[in-house]
Amino acid sequence: MLEGADESRDTTRTGEPLGTPRYMAPEQAAAQHDRIGPATDVYALGTVLYECLTGQVPFVASSVIETLTRIRYGEPTSPRRLQPTVPRDLATICLNCLHKDPGRRYASAAALADDLRRFRAGEPIVARPTPSWEKAWKWCRRRPTHAALVAVGVLLLVAGAIGAAVRDRMELKRVAAARDRVEALVAEGQGALARDDEALAEARFREAWGLVQGEPALRDYRLGVDGWLRHAQQTANKYRWRQRVPPPEYPERRDEAFFRGLLLAPEQTADVTAARASVTAALDLTLPGDPAWKPERERLAVLDADLLLASAGPAAALARLDSEGGASRLFHARRAVCLDRLDRRAEAEAARREAERFPPEELTARFFAGMERARRRDFVAAGREFEAVLDAEPEHFAARLCLAACALQQNRPGEAKVGLTACIAQRPYCIWSYRLRGRCSERLGDAAGAKRDFARAAELGPSR
Repeated sequence: MLEGADESRDTTRTGEPLGTPRYMAPEQAAAQHDRIGPATDVYALGTVLYECLTGQVPFVASSVIETLTRIRYGEPTSPRRLQPTVPRDLATICLNCLHKDPGRRYASAAALADDLRRFRAGEPIVARPTPSWEKAWKWCRRRPTHAALVAVGVLLLVAGAIGAAVRDRMELKRVAAARDRVEALVAEGQGALARDDEALAEARFREAWGLVQGEPALRDYRLGVDGWLRHAQQTANKYRWRQRVPPPEYPERRDEAFFRGLLLAPEQTADVTAARASVTAALDLTLPGDPAWKPERERLAVLDADLLLASAGPAAALARLDSEGGASRLFHARRAVCLDRLDRRAEAEAARREAERFPPEELTARFFAGMERARRRDFVAAGREFEAVLDAEPEHFAARLCLAACALQQNRPGEAKVGLTACIAQRPYCIWSYRLRGRCSERLGDAAGAKRDFARAAELGPSR
């Protein structure tokens, strides 16, 4: 191991692939045991050779998981880019050992040793096929007349080739300038976050995100820029929320609207009416036009439109969305659904393109997907969506309540009761948690427990 290397990143932990991560082959990192063989050892030898040539291993990161991910999907930088003095053939031998596909590496350590011997002896190596220019030169020496005719044709192509090269060079310069701009914007955004200037940080990251989305050559920046933008948005929203303290009853009203939006009652018409009334009650506690409330109002408007879509049809749902307005991927995606159902295909496609301009909101999208599946009575798929939301945000009360409701609908009262008990611990004054837990106790034969929960729900007041 090189001096100064971080040994903690090479530690094998319980449940991880066996071995030193930085020297693992991709098939080891992916736990593809049936592909492990002599070529796997060749990969490890190639890693050692790479480290000898450049002073570093091909792939290493701050954690074992990230190191294994880079080994599986990343491509090693050529040793000559890190150390220009490395001979080309030696770099070729090294990279041949590091192919992702075991079948493209040397078949054995002996084959690798033979090629290294050829390199030291100044002989052609097996890893590097004869270059095209060398083949052409030999052909010209054998057939000089034919070569002269070919040369005339080549001269006719030179002008076009030069033009193409110039265009390629200009394109490379343009992409390089775009990369520099994205990196500068990210750096400015990071600096703004350090100064607690959330608005400037969000603006810089959003500009960088727009550049990355519009340039296929910058796709490698997408994940990083998207992560910084989400972080800036969350930070900004928390700051705005602190400046506009919501009424104490707002979270309960909002989450009741989401719960009622599942439309679990058999009388759907009455259920939709009650759910829409809950949405209105929650919206009445918000401030229209206040940036701090905009995300909350938009999500409630989307819920209201979904309810109208299920009861009154796409025209009413679209009118509801347009009356609120919105600036998110979810909002424009919902407009596209309504427009599709109205057979306004061109407008629907435009709405989908507009949605793609906004960063993904995975948690919100999965929560609404769970609600949509629950309304279609696909409680298994709905439960998976709510579980995914809770995995990412364990304190998401509405997702926990809806997940418990889905379990109860699947006749799993024991599982539902556990979730509802967690809901009560998280928010002791939610009437629906006690009502649903009372139903679970009834199905489990716990009459006393059901009576206590129904009594507690009655103490808290009638459901709205």
